[in-house]
Amino acid sequence: MLGSWSFGDYFKEEAIGSWVVYPELKHNEKKIRYIVKDEEARFEKSLAKGYEIFQKSADSVKKNGGTLLSGHDAFVLWDTYGYPIDLTEVMAADSGLAVDVEGFNISMEEARQKARYKACQGPGK
Repeated sequence: MLGSWSFGDYFKEEAIGSWVVYPELKHNEKKIRYIVKDEEARFEKSLAKGYEIFQKSADSVKKNGGTLLSGHDAFVLWDTYGYPIDLTEVMAADSGLAVDVEGFNISMEEARQKARYKACQGPGK
């Protein structure tokens, strides 16, 4: 649940009209609600952990007299916790920092290159 809003509540309202066309929704309502609730909980945990990581990085930058959150740190937030770069930039600005977007883009490209290389190697290599 995100604050006081839950996708599960939205699902109930929106799905009612779909039950005629997709009766399996009604048949599997309990399972679907469980899955949605579980995904919401995981997403909230991921956001909270990502924010914790951001705060530690931001505090470290400020402690050392810096004003720039590293591109690598921003990439980790994106890659591991799903934080889009623009969200990281907003959080950084709220903390009096900027984000090394060029460094983020370099880390992103390095990750793409690694993924391409692994894909060329084939499974299990």
